[in-house]
Amino acid sequence: MTLRLLWTSLWIGGCTAVSCLLLGWVSAVWIAGAGPKARRVALGLVVVGAALPSFLMVDAWMEILGSGGVWRRWFGWELFSMPSLVWIMVWIHWPLATLLLTSSWSFLDRSVLECDPRVRGMELARRVLLPASRGAVIQAGLLVFGLAMNQFSVPALLQARTLSAAIWIDFNTSYDSGAALLQCLPHWMALLFVAWRLRTARLVGFASDARGVAESLWKRLGPRFVWGCGGLFAGAAGFAVLLPTILVVGSAETWTGIGAVVKANQSLIGRTMFIGSATASLALVLGCLLTRWRGGWLLWAAFWTPGIIIGILFIEVFNRPAFGWFYHSWMVVVLGLALRYSGLAWTAARLGFGRCGGDLFDEFRLAGGRRWEFLVRAQAPLACWSLAAAWYAIYLLTLWDVEVLCILSPPGSQTVSLLVFNLLHYGHTAEVKSLCLILMAVALAPGLALLAVRRLGILAAALLVGCGGPPSGVGNALDSGYFSGVRVIGVRGAGAAQFNKPRSIAVDALGRFYVADMTGRVQRFSERGEYESQWQMPQTELGKPKGMCLDASGSILVIEPHYSRVNHYNEDGTLVKQWGAKGSGLGQFTQPRAVAVNSLGEIYVAEFGEGERVQRFQGAGGVLLGSWGRAGSGPGEFSRPEGIAVDSKDRVYVADSCNHRVQVFDREGVFLRSFGKPGAGPGEMSYPYDIQIDRNGQVYVCEFGNSRVQVFDEQGSVMGVLGGPGDEPGRFNNPWSIALDPEGNLLVADSGNHRVQKFTRRR
Repeated sequence: MTLRLLWTSLWIGGCTAVSCLLLGWVSAVWIAGAGPKARRVALGLVVVGAALPSFLMVDAWMEILGSGGVWRRWFGWELFSMPSLVWIMVWIHWPLATLLLTSSWSFLDRSVLECDPRVRGMELARRVLLPASRGAVIQAGLLVFGLAMNQFSVPALLQARTLSAAIWIDFNTSYDSGAALLQCLPHWMALLFVAWRLRTARLVGFASDARGVAESLWKRLGPRFVWGCGGLFAGAAGFAVLLPTILVVGSAETWTGIGAVVKANQSLIGRTMFIGSATASLALVLGCLLTRWRGGWLLWAAFWTPGIIIGILFIEVFNRPAFGWFYHSWMVVVLGLALRYSGLAWTAARLGFGRCGGDLFDEFRLAGGRRWEFLVRAQAPLACWSLAAAWYAIYLLTLWDVEVLCILSPPGSQTVSLLVFNLLHYGHTAEVKSLCLILMAVALAPGLALLAVRRLGILAAALLVGCGGPPSGVGNALDSGYFSGVRVIGVRGAGAAQFNKPRSIAVDALGRFYVADMTGRVQRFSERGEYESQWQMPQTELGKPKGMCLDASGSILVIEPHYSRVNHYNEDGTLVKQWGAKGSGLGQFTQPRAVAVNSLGEIYVAEFGEGERVQRFQGAGGVLLGSWGRAGSGPGEFSRPEGIAVDSKDRVYVADSCNHRVQVFDREGVFLRSFGKPGAGPGEMSYPYDIQIDRNGQVYVCEFGNSRVQVFDEQGSVMGVLGGPGDEPGRFNNPWSIALDPEGNLLVADSGNHRVQKFTRRR
């Protein structure tokens, strides 16, 4: 299995590298042969393309060629396939190949192009341009191959079985670190070879005036050849830069929803800026300290290692009582990311400080200068721009990074990119566009800070870049008005009474509770929280269960979003019935996420994707009784309904997560009211993922974004707030699900802390 997946990864990396080299070479010909203005515009497009996050490209093609894509009916192209994966990877990595190949001709001597007047057209390209770019071709090919083979987020979003994506899925299922590291060994060895091969690579700048070269290329290659290359470049720039940018900036839903998205993610945006800045600064410090170490190219091995492996290694090293203070803080994430990008910092520092040769240092010493004076007065001014460029590059890479965070994510360390990845994992949503636009603004923040330094002073820049600060917990750990105590159940792992991101929880009439997590298991516990039994879902390759409840007969209903079905199990885990089919028609499912049962035994299933709706079925037969809802933010419209519950009067409550509210309907789906708005204050919400109603009509809302549970009265007025970000008892890290037992005790699936918390009801 590992060898087959390795071959798949090699095939994807090879196809992507070859395609990028061909497109990059053609694009470089056009850029080299263009006039000064066209050259600057072209280079600007390429640089913008290199700075765009990979999931922005994925979101664009999901919107175009996904199940409801506007171009799908014309092309009939299956987006979730290997050719589509390579197609998207080419547009992600094409700018890198173009920049490297363009740099190889940037200082090309005009006399070389005109040495033999008879050499023209393709002959000139073969005999002059190709040899001149041979080093850049090798570097670009190896870099693109390594990055494509190492890519995790794009294959995971397109549900492609590459080695890195498989390691992530298998680790979440088994929590076996040794198996994950062994599985990655051939992958890591291949990429270590790439790092070794690039150890002597040098960065080449761009000539400020290439007019002579451009005139010679235009004359010797011929206008048709250059214009042909220009046409291909325009197509590449259109697919890689203009298309995703226009879909984000030019979409009305981006701007109509951006206000709500900002309000719901204020702390997340500041935290993203802080983690990016801290990571870039720490990586640069490490790179400068190791500048004189000739084996610094080994630091690039961390860059080529899949981020999930770095996360797994950090779990193995720091998930111990002695390092608890460090492991459960944002610092472990910053250290992991800084080590991953320290190779880039080392290369930049070596290039920057290397500009001052030994002869200059000897002269400085003879003049009576000290080493620190030489560093401050000579080396630092020459190296500052190289170091600044490296800092910004690492800052951008950290902004886009989700590989380390999806495994290693302590309370308060989540970023906008991780949120986008989680949302995109189930398909395109309107929320993603606004988040991508926000992330692009965050990427520009250092440039704005530099402008603020020049215009407004240091204080303004500090306020602009440092507005996030380190994450801190807020809110009440335990609201004594409702609960008298809290008990923590479980730790991270795949064994009995252990959890890996528990996402659903349900309670039966005896107070026993059932928990489904990312291992694909459902575990049963007694009312006292003692482990009793478990069963494994039959299929987990495409995705894990999410959404649970019990019916009047005591059957446990378990939703499988990726398999578009509802499962009925008895208390021992025996499958009683299974129904549901994939599709967007009535009675079919796209991404079912939550299930609830009313007093008549009718089953409500909330789903999103093509069908942002709630469907009502008769009992366990799966007979459709009705359906309501559509995509939008108006009354009765949904944006990723994640949770659903029914009260004693059979009114249906829906946690409308990406609209940051709760909507209430009657039994047949007639809209009654809604409450909640984006934000972090009392009565405000950030991604409500689950909802429950107690016997007194009080409504409990589990907020993934704010890491808390709010209590509302029957009319939607806030009565209390429970929890806040953290890993102490009574605090949460992105909770996914809640349940109430017959005694009124509250159970919370504290996903990011890999545990369940039980709050004891005050008598």
